[in-house]
Amino acid sequence: MLATMILAQALASAGFVAAAIKHPGDTVNDGSHRDDLSIRASRLTDIIRLVGFLLDDWKDKVSIDRARIGFFGFSRGGYTGLARAGGKPDFRRIALYCPESDKTPACEQLRNSEIPPDPPQDARIKAAVGADAGPTYPFTSENLAGIRIPLQVWRSEFLAGNEDDVAGIARVAAADPASRTLVSWCGLVIGRSCRRPQRRRQQVLRGSAPTQQALIAPSFTTSSTRALSAFPRASR
Repeated sequence: MLATMILAQALASAGFVAAAIKHPGDTVNDGSHRDDLSIRASRLTDIIRLVGFLLDDWKDKVSIDRARIGFFGFSRGGYTGLARAGGKPDFRRIALYCPESDKTPACEQLRNSEIPPDPPQDARIKAAVGADAGPTYPFTSENLAGIRIPLQVWRSEFLAGNEDDVAGIARVAAADPASRTLVSWCGLVIGRSCRRPQRRRQQVLRGSAPTQQALIAPSFTTSSTRALSAFPRASR
């Protein structure tokens, strides 16, 4: 959460209205619903409510340009961003990763056909950035075809969570290469920095990305803010 706050503060200093959200039951301090299938859907409605509050009820709502709403998310937040950008996650695909020995709530709910309804779409978001999005297995090239806004996909050298999937992130970026940008970058994991050359197999089409330090380091804040600032402006 500290890193999120620092990044939000940096974006605000760059002239953005930045809002960070806590998803009930799926936070650092409250993981009571983290393994529930329902959290995959409730995260998406949380964002709809957040955008609605900022545009309709926030005391400084007049300062927001409604035509320039952007989204940034890391890990599960990156998954949330893919869905908010127009992707339609197929929750049934999670069953492919549920062996009989897996008794987590999500797998048990799938076995009982307790599938969340398809989340509503939200056309108010005009550009999105997903960093090490995960889990990616609910997404296929077919259900990612609904993304019609500029999308930048960040893939770090050191993936920070066990749900982050290198192949899945590449699949997301490759679903529509003309409108996606796959950016390779270093230093996502707190306390680690990149010491070997970065392998870049994808051309960076738009924007830039952090290249050196850990998530909460000043150089990350500066370069990531620059990348996030440049991308939505270039995408108009």
